[in-house]
Amino acid sequence: MGKKAFEMIKRGCTALTALLLMLAFAVPQAGAESLRGYDKDKKGPRAERYQYILLGNYPYEANGEEKPVLWRVLSVKDGEALLLSEMILDTRQVIKCETERESEKRLFRRIADFAESDLCAWMNGEMLDTLLGEDPMRGALVETHYGYLYPPTDEQMLSRENGFTPARYGDETVGFPERRATATPYAKSVKLYPDWGPSLYVHYAYDASPYWSIGFRTDKWQECIMLSLCGYNGHMSFGVYSRTGVGVRPALTLNTALCTIASGSGTADDPFVMTYTGPAGE
Repeated sequence: MGKKAFEMIKRGCTALTALLLMLAFAVPQAGAESLRGYDKDKKGPRAERYQYILLGNYPYEANGEEKPVLWRVLSVKDGEALLLSEMILDTRQVIKCETERESEKRLFRRIADFAESDLCAWMNGEMLDTLLGEDPMRGALVETHYGYLYPPTDEQMLSRENGFTPARYGDETVGFPERRATATPYAKSVKLYPDWGPSLYVHYAYDASPYWSIGFRTDKWQECIMLSLCGYNGHMSFGVYSRTGVGVRPALTLNTALCTIASGSGTADDPFVMTYTGPAGE
């Protein structure tokens, strides 16, 4: 074989090797349009009928050490994905009430819209900043009437399409497991006031805790002093705004046109990791 032919073959092999290496190490990206909500027809445990996403970081350990937050995809409609955190992340009141007397005497202000609450302001200020900070994925969040972060609504938590029973109340000893949620060690450790009020309630058998949802009681004597919550056993109930032992399990909405799937298979053990892409054409 001539020297010239040998050099050509050598260059060809080098180029082929480089191409194979590029293909081997390339990270495939899937469009966020492949996200889906709860799949009732999928076989297996209920939890496996959802897709899951890792998004943001939040204190997880009791000492405040942060970890990535796992979210389940409840639904995907019209280019928007509704996400619910898998765990209760924190503990807060709906209306800030710093003394036991204020709480017991119902001296707090009344609201008829969750958007007017102290909890809504805190979730869209301190909580959102802690969760996403300067993360570009913050740009993919959809601003709703309740801001970017909010407790799930009663309608969402009573929806079969989202994987939940439409029944609000049930057997106290059984409840509705699909709505039960465990709190992080951090959320369990939070005590809002040193001199009064309990920390987050934790049921010893379920390792589950109550968390706020958005809904109001309409009967006259309770009007404007209670917000909806999901109990430790998954039934939907109501709690006075000033309760200190109720957790925060946030929901958010993603604009799927502004992000893409960078990695993961979408299971709870291998959740999707999303990348912000911005509007098409940017």
